[in-house]
Amino acid sequence: MYCARCGAKNPEKAKFCQKCGARLTYEVSGRGGFLDKVPGFRSRSPWKMVLASFGYVLIAVLAIYIISCLLVDVDVSLTVNSAYALDSVVNNTPNNDRFIVMNVTVKNNGKDPIRVYASDFSLLRENEYMDYSNFYGQGTDIPESVEIPGGESRSFLLVFDVEGSPEIIEYTSILDPLSEPKNAGIGSIKTIPSPGIYANYKWDGTVNNKTYSLKGNVTYRNATAGNIEEVIERSGETIWLSSEVYQEPIASQSSTFDPETLQDENGTYSSQCFFPRDALTAPGDSIPVFENGEEVGTETLEGSSTIDFMGKKVECWVTKIEGNGVRETCYYDKTTGLLLKVVGTEKGSAYGVSYTGSYTILLENANIPIIGLQ
Repeated sequence: MYCARCGAKNPEKAKFCQKCGARLTYEVSGRGGFLDKVPGFRSRSPWKMVLASFGYVLIAVLAIYIISCLLVDVDVSLTVNSAYALDSVVNNTPNNDRFIVMNVTVKNNGKDPIRVYASDFSLLRENEYMDYSNFYGQGTDIPESVEIPGGESRSFLLVFDVEGSPEIIEYTSILDPLSEPKNAGIGSIKTIPSPGIYANYKWDGTVNNKTYSLKGNVTYRNATAGNIEEVIERSGETIWLSSEVYQEPIASQSSTFDPETLQDENGTYSSQCFFPRDALTAPGDSIPVFENGEEVGTETLEGSSTIDFMGKKVECWVTKIEGNGVRETCYYDKTTGLLLKVVGTEKGSAYGVSYTGSYTILLENANIPIIGLQ
């Protein structure tokens, strides 16, 4: 107990200060309730407590409302149209084993538009999730996301950098994490070229100042000993060499080769539609060109170039073919190796008539992906 006058300390229950003799006084407080002993409640009046409780309820209601606005009932259907394994995409190489390029169709079964992201998809094998990374952008036109209006479908490319062969692709929207995932079987993952691939081309040309147009349908099917057969069927207008002499288009031709090397049993590069990447690795490299088993010219790698093609800018390998009166510049897609464009001139004689001509061959459609630059 301390003296109010001199501040000296005195024993408990002393009535007078031992130093100055002044009377000591004690302060007596009333007994508080339970809530007075609880931190934070001593200074609160009942109306403040009511307001605080109302504030907590209001915050909870607002949080529930915001979450309900963010979460959307995403109802989609998922289909995998094709899946191909690639060693590179334009000038990008995989960090894992390879790139898997899928053409998928997503249908929005709802009424409102949704945005589908590449990161919404997962890969499974033997019902286990696989390690992978998404590939989009990076100088290409592969999209990070696609908006799909209500009731409509969109087909687009998904690219995964993955080791191994996935069996199932799974879709879960970040805006609807509580719904069941949507799954689709991937099917066989094909290499390029392989059986089932097709490519359709169109020729437009002139011979002795007379125009003509041709169509060329290229298909691939299984052959013996693990080889594939490339079949080219042509049809179209008659090619007039003079007012009286004409030449019908070649109806069809085929060649058989190893899909990995593009070489036939004689070691000849036989594909007319795919770039011989193992043989032409640096500008100046060349390979012989054969026709009906006879060497008729050479194909030489000139370098690379970007061309405008099907509304895209596509990075291509560029080669020159010369021989037997033919000069061609060929453009092959760097990603798949598929022939996209040929610009050529020719001169010779047939049926006793000399001729000169020029032509352009363009890919019209194919069931393998064409990836453009961004």
